[in-house]
Amino acid sequence: QQVEAAGLEAIRATGQIPRGPPDLPTGTEVIEQKCVAYLIGKGGQALAAINAAAGVSIQIDQSTKTFGWSMANIYGTEEGSAKAKMILRQKVSEYRPLRT
Repeated sequence: QQVEAAGLEAIRATGQIPRGPPDLPTGTEVIEQKCVAYLIGKGGQALAAINAAAGVSIQIDQSTKTFGWSMANIYGTEEGSAKAKMILRQKVSEYRPLRT
């Protein structure tokens, strides 16, 4: 939440839209690790579709995957960030594990 707030403040102060690291993200979303592969999709296609639909760039930081979650860092406008969060939450709610 703090990183997201700092990213939004940076947009307001500079007027420049962040496009990815090292800029601060304008949105963050915690993702359960089991859903990460589903959100990325084969060859990154699902994540690319979310990026295109929301007009943002989403980077998934999996440095915490051993704890069972990863962080989706969203770079773009405030509106795009809000839309991306909504899409990510929808996709996570649709997730169904593969039957083994």
